[in-house]
Amino acid sequence: MDNKKNKEISLKELMSPYLNKWKYFVVMIFVMTLLGIYYIKSSSPIYKAQTSVLIKDAKKMSAAAGDVNVLQNFGNFSGMGTNSIENEIGVFKSKTIVEDVLKQHNFQTPVYAKQTFNSIELYGTTSPFIINVIQEKNDAELPKKPIFVKINGDKITLSSEEWDKDIETHYKKTTSLPFAIVLFVKNPAYKAPPKINLDNIYFTYKDFAGTVNQYQESLLVDLLDKEGTIINLSVDFENKEKAKSFLNNLVKQYNEYAINDKNIESKRTKDFIDKRIILISKELGDVETQKEGFKSGNNIVDLQTEAGINLQLKEQTKNQILELGTQLEIHKMLKNSLAQKELQMYCL
Repeated sequence: MDNKKNKEISLKELMSPYLNKWKYFVVMIFVMTLLGIYYIKSSSPIYKAQTSVLIKDAKKMSAAAGDVNVLQNFGNFSGMGTNSIENEIGVFKSKTIVEDVLKQHNFQTPVYAKQTFNSIELYGTTSPFIINVIQEKNDAELPKKPIFVKINGDKITLSSEEWDKDIETHYKKTTSLPFAIVLFVKNPAYKAPPKINLDNIYFTYKDFAGTVNQYQESLLVDLLDKEGTIINLSVDFENKEKAKSFLNNLVKQYNEYAINDKNIESKRTKDFIDKRIILISKELGDVETQKEGFKSGNNIVDLQTEAGINLQLKEQTKNQILELGTQLEIHKMLKNSLAQKELQMYCL
């Protein structure tokens, strides 16, 4: 009994300091709940987009690979048909393909709509305008603060905490900013997004090289199956439409590379075959010339030509024999006729 009482007393003694300060615990729980709600509200959701690309293995190509292998034996096409998966993964990870995609699409000046707790990126149909970078100012300092955009009809007012005064411009008019020359264009596909406050719109800017590095680092390239030939591409972006657009254009650019490579390969093959035909024709011509020279120098006549000549001579000889035979018969007839006349004269 004493042990039980001692345990109860010890438990009460341990809990009493916390029970006396229960109000602090309630306040802490309330504050943590508020902080959690604020974090959820202020954090922009991240969307994961992914796509897959099937790479045809050169080793599994049947008829085409056979034709290519024949050409490889000539020595000038040793690189044809080496379509390894590692090389294709390297293409997707390369800076070149990301550069080509970014040159064709506007990823350098992302546009945002400032909300109460966070900012939402506007892209595609949700952005009221498109900002095209005409020329970068290489020696200029890049902006660290966002540039806010106010639109009143065709008039556009740009402002930033880093600027001494606002900059006014219009749509389809080149505008010189401290860091670049840009052009604002109305988005013809714009549709006002619901439940998004568009009162405070701003954009940020990063130079082209920095944007390429950012997108190259955000792109994940890996094999879907280690034993397969399917490459998986994925990115994590705040705007899901932007993520889809980037991946789709990446695959499109890759396909353009493949088409160009095949066209170049076909042209090289054609040029190679044409050169071989010309070379072989020249070699055959040289051999024929050498043969004719050898025959002429050694009084050798081609068998076919010689047979033709012999046949012609035989016909000529035959005709001459017939002609001579005819003449001989005529002579015989004349001789016999003269002999008969002499006999008659002798008898008389």
